Amino acid sequence: MRRIEGRLPLGAGAFEGVRLEIEGVHIVAVERLPMADPGLPIVSPGWIDLQCNGALGGDFSDPEADFDEVPSFLARNGVTGYLATVVTTAPESYPAVLARLRELDNIPGARFLGIHLEGPFLSPGHRGAHNPGWLMHPDRTKVELLAVEPVRMVTLAPELDGALEAISRLREMGVVPSAGHSGATYEEARDAFAAGLGAGTHLFNAMPPLHHREPGLAGALLESASPPSGLIADGIHLHPAMVRLAWRARGPDGLFPVTDAVPAVGLPPGEYSLSGQRIWVDVETARMEDGRLAGSLLTMDRAIANLAAWTGDLAGVLRAASETPARILGLSKRRGRLVPGLDADLVLFDDGLNVLETIVGGRTVHRR
Repeated sequence: MRRIEGRLPLGAGAFEGVRLEIEGVHIVAVERLPMADPGLPIVSPGWIDLQCNGALGGDFSDPEADFDEVPSFLARNGVTGYLATVVTTAPESYPAVLARLRELDNIPGARFLGIHLEGPFLSPGHRGAHNPGWLMHPDRTKVELLAVEPVRMVTLAPELDGALEAISRLREMGVVPSAGHSGATYEEARDAFAAGLGAGTHLFNAMPPLHHREPGLAGALLESASPPSGLIADGIHLHPAMVRLAWRARGPDGLFPVTDAVPAVGLPPGEYSLSGQRIWVDVETARMEDGRLAGSLLTMDRAIANLAAWTGDLAGVLRAASETPARILGLSKRRGRLVPGLDADLVLFDDGLNVLETIVGGRTVHRR
């Protein structure tokens, strides 16, 4: 039995105390305390990153890459669970890529929760850093060939021919369809929601800007009854003012931070690759040769710190980073909250939001 005492943020800089008891892989008791010792760490359910392309040179889209250190790197930044994101790749490469990523199940550190296929069913006009030669329209056969175990999420453009049927089929297969890299109109987005769309991929990025006469996909995702959307809170992909506007519209139940980290995150500036395409990395950004952004250099602890600073809502941000992504993946009965019976996936950090300890399934996988 292990006992952890810490602080839970309540809002407006206030905290309450908490005492957790962990036995084996589970939380077995949670006691809220009226007084919060300021010397104790802040405690949060483990953070879940639904869009991570790799780290330390390990590219999840490359079946030959060495990604043994990636789960430990993610744990150092407070991530207890993640989806390994595969960007659009050569059609013949998918079987080898998906087979290789299954090895992540056996690597210690942050927990491998499955695969996020970002593509290949994307709009050529909003492809971002994706290779246009490998994009395709969805149909039932292609979806069933690609969205195999352990794929948990697929980003697609709802306006493509066959997309609505693909969304319905993905739902039947237990895979979360997410709208992104899309030029969908507001009406097309609403049709996708009705078909079973479960999330939005990096809100505002790789989609038309919000317009007062054509709200588009971004406007549809900002409405209260819409699926939750990911945010890349690095201060480059999104201006803090836009993040605040989105937060006021959707809050922690309708938004969740993602890193969209490229494989070069954690490495010095230089020339690297992303799914076989060259990218150039400086101290702040990863870009294609033509200057287009190609993912981010964000880590989850920085995303949490940025969102907390921009919104003033640390308690909500922590919920958005844990409970919301767990709900999207259908894991609310296992993780994402500090509740007896759930997995003991926790992050302990200080007032500067520096990660002190990361616990996955009751076991410490990082301690500062």
